[in-house]
Amino acid sequence: MSFNKAEFLFVNNPIRGLIQEMIEINYIKKYSFIEPKKKLLEMGCGTGIGTKLITKHFSPNIIYAIDFDKKSIEIAKIKNKDTNTIFRIGDATRLNFKNNEFDAVLEFTMIHHLKNWRLCIKEVRRVLKPGGEFIVDDFSVKSFQTLFGNFLNKIFKHNLDEMYKENEFYKELERNGFKIINKKSFYPGHFIVITRKL
Repeated sequence: MSFNKAEFLFVNNPIRGLIQEMIEINYIKKYSFIEPKKKLLEMGCGTGIGTKLITKHFSPNIIYAIDFDKKSIEIAKIKNKDTNTIFRIGDATRLNFKNNEFDAVLEFTMIHHLKNWRLCIKEVRRVLKPGGEFIVDDFSVKSFQTLFGNFLNKIFKHNLDEMYKENEFYKELERNGFKIINKKSFYPGHFIVITRKL
């Protein structure tokens, strides 16, 4: 997984959280069927900005929020004192949860970091209950092939050879038994897809 200090600062700031709430969360709320008092999982929670938004807008009974980065989890625990939130260090390609455990799994801009993103999709399917939702808000390789994206990648240093194309990602979801409920591209390479486990 690739992650550096510049990207850490970029994704863990209040402006990013504001954009996330105004655009991405609003879109997800419009098309998602997540009901209150459910058991949710957030992958790649960072310092917990997205976790707070999920709690605010979807009122889960409990939410597990995982991230590969120990520093991020430590900060998230300090910043978030909600008793229904459990932060853990975790690997999205080897989820340490039981089969059919969650009503929904959400992620905000994490999967594009994974070398083995296909295994992540398989793991999400395993831990989701039948009919559970998998909500992905992420980037494809196209995000970093534009003029601005190319500039950003000089700072973020993603390995573009390991990243997926948007349609390739959708096909992998369907191959793993997810039905696409809604999808939208917001700007080159940035997309949200709402799916349900069949």
